[in-house]
Amino acid sequence: MTQIKGLDIGIYAMKEQFPGEPEAYTLVGGGRGATLSMSAESMDITSKDTGGWMDSISGFKSWESSTDGIVVIDDAGFEDLESAFFEGRKVKVSFKKPSGWGYTGFALVNSLEFEAGHEDVVTYSISLTGAGALAKTEDTVVV
Repeated sequence: MTQIKGLDIGIYAMKEQFPGEPEAYTLVGGGRGATLSMSAESMDITSKDTGGWMDSISGFKSWESSTDGIVVIDDAGFEDLESAFFEGRKVKVSFKKPSGWGYTGFALVNSLEFEAGHEDVVTYSISLTGAGALAKTEDTVVV
């Protein structure tokens, strides 16, 4: 069993691409933290046939992600998320290790926050809401 260090996980954004262009993800720079939350609604299917026990089935699934870090001027990954926010468009993001293991999907940037303390570096916080399915990705093995 191999453990994964939090330091190895980042949020990557894919620049808006044009037909025929290959997918290219860019790490959102200055990152300090990254979270990914997945959930599923449950639907009650309890009936007289369930022997007095509650019963449920899985319904709609959803996911959210967030990241925070130090603002790095002209960071391409941050700029991809920032432009998606201002344009109100979906952006393909990945919560992953550089080798490929992680999760990928389209999301909307629903909050972008800056903090500038008196004796501190300027930091950012970004929240993303999934817009469709989330796919698991595997490590890329280099031979």
